[in-house]
Amino acid sequence: MIANLRRLVPALACAALVALTGSRAAGQAQTLFSDDFHEGTAHWTVDNGSGLGGGLWHAGVCGSGVGVSGLVSYNNGPCNYQSGGPATEGSLISPPVVLTGQAPFYVSLVSLRKLDNLGGDHTAVSISDAGVGNWTDLAVSAFDNSGAVWVNLIPIGSEWAGKTVQLRLHFVSDGVLDAPLGSEIDSFAVINTSAWIDLALAHAGSAGLPHLAGNGTLTKGPSNTLSLTHAKPSSPAALFFGLSQLDAPFKGGVLVPQPLVILPMSTSAAGTVTLPLSLPAGIPPATPLYFQFWIQDPGASNGFSASNALKGSTF
Repeated sequence: MIANLRRLVPALACAALVALTGSRAAGQAQTLFSDDFHEGTAHWTVDNGSGLGGGLWHAGVCGSGVGVSGLVSYNNGPCNYQSGGPATEGSLISPPVVLTGQAPFYVSLVSLRKLDNLGGDHTAVSISDAGVGNWTDLAVSAFDNSGAVWVNLIPIGSEWAGKTVQLRLHFVSDGVLDAPLGSEIDSFAVINTSAWIDLALAHAGSAGLPHLAGNGTLTKGPSNTLSLTHAKPSSPAALFFGLSQLDAPFKGGVLVPQPLVILPMSTSAAGTVTLPLSLPAGIPPATPLYFQFWIQDPGASNGFSASNALKGSTF
């Protein structure tokens, strides 16, 4: 019976979301930093220390009847890059950005690519600890003269989570066959698209603080899991699931979800539980899901320990 519940209850509970929640805004992403360059380079540092003619980043755009706000460009002025001129390079460095939350993090970049694709022209999107300058490339894009738009979500590794960082656009041209427009950047952002938020509020037991982690993007299908660790081994446990946050005193701790479903099970001999979470189609995006494990544990106050609570948001 419990085995059947393990397979069926998560899907049934999530199916109930369709009736209990209304339509939400599609997806979810937390913007940690963004600039659409309506103030030009005001929020950035222009690094002219390359020794190859300096950096040429400035506010402005090439094109008849187009205003100068809303873009930054790498060239000698609107519509003037000195085709075949000397090699140059320069950096545009963001202010410090704190990578709060859980991975994944991304750089969102919209760039108009307008240099030749016959030489060594390129730009690198890089990351460093703030104020240190130990740049690590996240992506390198070759440029072409077609005017194509480069729209990218560039991953930032999870090792940067929690750090204060700076991002850099480093432009390099080789001075050979350079097209006259240079390069134009339309927008730049750093976002966190994690589907999971750790709400803390674990209650210690004989094995310490049980820990609950979520994996997956909470899109429909079987690609999501819940993983409990550091719980009392081989013990009765229950997963509390709800659509809202209760935060009520319970067994010496705090019961976080407003219970919609209580799923009984047992921890393994290692004090773990791994539970597949399959979401059916039709769940509105950005629907909040709350999870918390409670474990029977004589070593805990009132005989029960509890994991931290997780808030998930569907995509």
